[in-house]
Amino acid sequence: MEREQASRPSEAFLVTLRPTGLATTSDELPFSSDRERVEASLGAVLGMPERGEVTNCGAGRVETTQYPEGLVLNFQNRALVGWYYSGTGMAAALADGLHPGAPLADLQAKQGYTPIQSTLDGEFTLGENIGGFVSDTNLTALYAGVNCFAR
Repeated sequence: MEREQASRPSEAFLVTLRPTGLATTSDELPFSSDRERVEASLGAVLGMPERGEVTNCGAGRVETTQYPEGLVLNFQNRALVGWYYSGTGMAAALADGLHPGAPLADLQAKQGYTPIQSTLDGEFTLGENIGGFVSDTNLTALYAGVNCFAR
């Protein structure tokens, strides 16, 4: 799949990225969902993840679960608190189909798109609860909730 392909409806994706968590076709996984439940649900569609930990995060200690398709989940006290997605395959997208790899013009056409001044190149917000990063031509990543960016 080429990175320049336009956004597709979210039904084509395995996981729907939401401002308040995640969803699969069979499970709603809001922020605060138990880690075991989230990993079991997403493991069924994305495969085996790798677990990790971030100890120098401004939000405190964060445990991570990373799937091969580029989806990273963040947990605190065993509860889902955030996600970051940089994959460009069929793994995940926002409910409207917007996904990393989509043309920058698709993102710029969205209501609520706002580039922000940041020490991180290409950062933007999309409404109040979604953020992400762009290159000169494409959407490169999306995130929501607690994330550990070095600013």
